[in-house]
Amino acid sequence: MSRVIVLVLTVCSQVYSYHLPLPENARSSGTGGAFVACSGQAESLYYNPAAFYNIKNTLLEMDYNQYLTGLNSESALTPDDGYYAVNIYSLGLGLVSPIGSQSAIGIYYHSFSYHELNTIQVLGLAFSSEISGLLNMEPQGSLGIALKYLHNEYGENVYNRSFFKSYSSKITGFAMDLGLFFNVLEDLDAGLCILNLVSTDIGILGEDSIERLIKAGIKYSIKKSLGMKEIALLFDFTYLKNDYDLSFGLEMRPVDKFSIRTGINFTYLAFGAGYEVSRFSINYALNYMLSGFEQAALNHKAGFGIKF
Repeated sequence: MSRVIVLVLTVCSQVYSYHLPLPENARSSGTGGAFVACSGQAESLYYNPAAFYNIKNTLLEMDYNQYLTGLNSESALTPDDGYYAVNIYSLGLGLVSPIGSQSAIGIYYHSFSYHELNTIQVLGLAFSSEISGLLNMEPQGSLGIALKYLHNEYGENVYNRSFFKSYSSKITGFAMDLGLFFNVLEDLDAGLCILNLVSTDIGILGEDSIERLIKAGIKYSIKKSLGMKEIALLFDFTYLKNDYDLSFGLEMRPVDKFSIRTGINFTYLAFGAGYEVSRFSINYALNYMLSGFEQAALNHKAGFGIKF
């Protein structure tokens, strides 16, 4: 039983836990999770609600993430004899639409599931608006806010069935994110986001509070260099309860519609690519875990977008 607990806690701490309720997508995962200072994308809904204020079209983004490919019951104690695949995945759906010329609204749904043992679902509503004109300030900046409804549910099995006779297996909660984005220079952007600035508990016993998460990042763009149309250098710093993470990313565009990405953080090494054709975009990321679960070191993430 202890191996199951260790496995669940490890996966959740790396992917989607009460302490790090941050959805992932193929584009941001391709740059090692460095995405706070990237603007004008539907994926900004997850990372910084201030950074999609300048979108010009309605954007729909769908993502599927498969974690720890190759993991099986040999790595986690189960009540059954034999081994079978352990399915850990997440689904995401985001929609953003402009309001006027310098504001936008977005809504998203994200679900993380660990092999029918635990499912966390998030429904978010976000608003992003340019503020430099209102405050008569330089550089150009924007402010964003996201309100999130959280649903935490545990599946029943032979180990916890007696526990859930006394306690509910479902609980809901709320959280709020606040973000800032600045175009510091023509080729330099900066972002800051405080996730779960206000939140409630979503633990079965009311003891699992969602910790406040602070993310800050920069993006530096280089035009027409090294045979590329554009090269973007990305860096994110994440702070969580006396712990921190660093993410470094690189995105290169050899041609207008095709992107190559790579990145690294304390958890995984990332590779990715994206292609746009007409109103559609496709993104893929492969993450190699840097520690733990040697037989299940790969995460696959795929995304599909539509521009209306």
